[in-house]
Amino acid sequence: MQRLAAHAGLGGPVEDEYGGFGEPIDEVVPAERLDEGLGLLERCWTGERVTRRGGHFHTEDVALPPRPVQHPRPPVWVAGFRPTRRPMRRAAHEDGAVPPFESAKHGRTPPVDEVRDLVAYFRRCRPDDRRAELGPPRL
Repeated sequence: MQRLAAHAGLGGPVEDEYGGFGEPIDEVVPAERLDEGLGLLERCWTGERVTRRGGHFHTEDVALPPRPVQHPRPPVWVAGFRPTRRPMRRAAHEDGAVPPFESAKHGRTPPVDEVRDLVAYFRRCRPDDRRAELGPPRL
């Protein structure tokens, strides 16, 4: 039984969603924070205490009880516009992708060749050690 699916993405446009709050508008910084934050969240979901000093986040003996029921953790789906490759590479390392296509906005179906290209790219980017665990790409 799936109880929780976490969804993550950078949002955008960066100038509005980050700059409006005085945050850096260099797209690299939010991407680094997202990657680091997803890794930290995964560690916290183990139920064990976490002490970590990262480039953006620092924790000292932090625990997030209760531990999720789902094993090894709740699935994480990452959003990112196609044809941008970096978000889809990030999604391939997690559990699935929410890929709004630039060519198919507002509820339109994307062209089949674009979907095939994304699935092939997703498969190439999946870490070898997680392919069996993660199964086929989920879009």
